Amino acid sequence: MHLAFDIFQGIGVAAAIGIRPFLPALATGALAAGDVELHFDHTDFSFLQSAPFLLAMAVCAIALVLLERRTAPESSNAGRSG
Repeated sequence: MHLAFDIFQGIGVAAAIGIRPFLPALATGALAAGDVELHFDHTDFSFLQSAPFLLAMAVCAIALVLLERRTAPESSNAGRSG
């Protein structure tokens, strides 16, 4: 059962890369910090579950969303009649 969970977790993280660039690091770090089937303790990736890293990823994700909304072309209703 652990193998299936690991495979589905990997698929979810890989799918998150297409949604937002900071989301996979934030999701895996949060899961590891909560000890939800991910454990980075005593590895080179232990920084992923640290609070400063998670806070930085959350701030970057929010900044990217705000930047996208600010620079996105506004939808035009000029072509619609009704």
